[in-house]
Amino acid sequence: MKESMNFSMISYSSIHPQFFASIAEIQQFISVFGADKGRFVLDIPGKEWLSLVSEHGEDFVFENLTPKQKKMFYILNEKLRNNNFVIPMNIEAENWKEASTIAKTYMDLSYEVGDCFGEESADEWSDVYWDIINKPLQNTFLSTGHHNDLIALLKPFCIISRQVWLIDPYFDFGSQSATFLLKSINEYAKSGKVKEVIIVTKLLSNISAFQTLIDSLGQINIKIRWLSLSDEYLRKNKNRFDFHDRYFFTDKNILLQLGKGFTVKATKKPSFSISIHSHEQHKLLLESFVRPLIKELSDQKYSRNQLIKEQTT
Repeated sequence: MKESMNFSMISYSSIHPQFFASIAEIQQFISVFGADKGRFVLDIPGKEWLSLVSEHGEDFVFENLTPKQKKMFYILNEKLRNNNFVIPMNIEAENWKEASTIAKTYMDLSYEVGDCFGEESADEWSDVYWDIINKPLQNTFLSTGHHNDLIALLKPFCIISRQVWLIDPYFDFGSQSATFLLKSINEYAKSGKVKEVIIVTKLLSNISAFQTLIDSLGQINIKIRWLSLSDEYLRKNKNRFDFHDRYFFTDKNILLQLGKGFTVKATKKPSFSISIHSHEQHKLLLESFVRPLIKELSDQKYSRNQLIKEQTT
């Protein structure tokens, strides 16, 4: 059964690693692809997409560049590696075209871009770039709260990140959606990079509910931490951070804001929004909330006063 990816804020594409014929086309690619832009590339063929992009640049484009342009190429190549948009795929195939054909049988692809030599029967980069410019993704998805939709939306961001923060003052450990969410992230660890999930709540939920949820995961592939912030802690830090909104935050410059949270009841009609934010907004949350919280967790006086309570798998 084909996995639908028709969300307004994310898209998947199969792009040949030899798609570009100039530095300008690499710049175009970086301007429209990336996790913070909601556009992802399948890591095909053979989970070597970034390496093959570098080889193509050095073998085909690099030889015609001036020293200044060569320096620019290295800078752009480094940006590609730091942009966190390549999705690992378990596809066995002899070449990119075969792998791309297999991928299309079980997931919707927004674009399929061939090599710059015109040897593959696929779209050219120049055509796709202008189509992206003329049909930009929305940065917001209207959700019904159904956990299948939420998981499909969060999946690529989980796979490319090592550490995931679920910041939700009212996260319900006893809900079916919480179980489904953590089971899914735990499963992603088998093929992706995610190693740790940190859940930050306002309410000191039932510890037994947390332990029951952890036990239901079976084999645990990730570390799961739960931080419960006391009212006293929140009062002391109210000028720095308003702990009301719900966020999906990762170590890879990814920030999603959820209108109602991770464990709301599903509705038939869209009832709240999920938005993807910029690197600048990610940095703001990192500086105002995440880093100070990490620092205070390492301060022994907070443990004694129990301003922050922590449970760990």
